[in-house]
Amino acid sequence: MPEAIPDVKEGARCLAYGLPTAAGFHVFRAVESVLRKYHAHVTEGKAPQNMRNMGVYIKSLETSGKGDPKVIAALKQMKDLHRNPVSHPEAPVTDAAFRPARLTLIVIEQLR
Repeated sequence: MPEAIPDVKEGARCLAYGLPTAAGFHVFRAVESVLRKYHAHVTEGKAPQNMRNMGVYIKSLETSGKGDPKVIAALKQMKDLHRNPVSHPEAPVTDAAFRPARLTLIVIEQLR
């Protein structure tokens, strides 16, 4: 997905400079852009109404019965255990806490 490449590159740069929170931000933006494409593909373009965030897209996939259940499970795990903590300032992000980068790449590969 070409639209995800800039955020993946920025995330890699952030990791190289020891900025795991910034890396998480960019990598999860990449996942969300790929998720939007995946959702449009499996639902034939039916975008969720109102708020369009990772949770809304996942819920839409679940309720519509569209998409691979393993991909949906991986997305839920990523959102709940990794993305949401990166989004909250009270939760410090360390290099060890950002191991989900590998999971992110796996999920993106499954969404293609």
